[in-house]
Amino acid sequence: MVEYKFFCKNEVSSSGVSYALSQMGFDEIPVIICVGSDITIGDSLGPIVGTILRNKRLPCIIYGSLDLPVVAQDIYYLKEFVKKAHPYSKVLVIDAAVGASQDVGFIKVLADGLKPGLGANKNLPKIGDASIIGIVAKKSPKNEALFHCTRLGFVNSLAEVIADGICDYFKTEFKIEESKKAN
Repeated sequence: MVEYKFFCKNEVSSSGVSYALSQMGFDEIPVIICVGSDITIGDSLGPIVGTILRNKRLPCIIYGSLDLPVVAQDIYYLKEFVKKAHPYSKVLVIDAAVGASQDVGFIKVLADGLKPGLGANKNLPKIGDASIIGIVAKKSPKNEALFHCTRLGFVNSLAEVIADGICDYFKTEFKIEESKKAN
């Protein structure tokens, strides 16, 4: 499996995310699913990315935001729904993850879908054709507790880098600019 890895504090990491997405083979704008919950800070990466992308008014389908999060129990339904509603679209999934202590703060872009909820010991189906994960905490036997102790500013920094990378990718690959909000 192809994997690209970028540290969130590196000033060129959003360009790296954009480049990695360009290598995923999307012929058209993908459907974007931002997985996570706004109840737990460490799990809020996906909904924050979804909210940032929606605020930039990109012309794409985005499922998951702070207002309407896509949580674990939604995955079965959403996977089938997306298959029927967007049968020819590729799917990009964004989620928070836990990892080795040296990986905390890294963003990984993978040429494969993901199984949401692994950090919370959930057994959910794989979803997506490509994925972006942000490592928000060190893996431990008590991952859920770590999600509660993760700093919001840190998760927001990861989300901004991911969202900027996606926007740059859309600008480069599809010549799409974010819409300006009316005053």
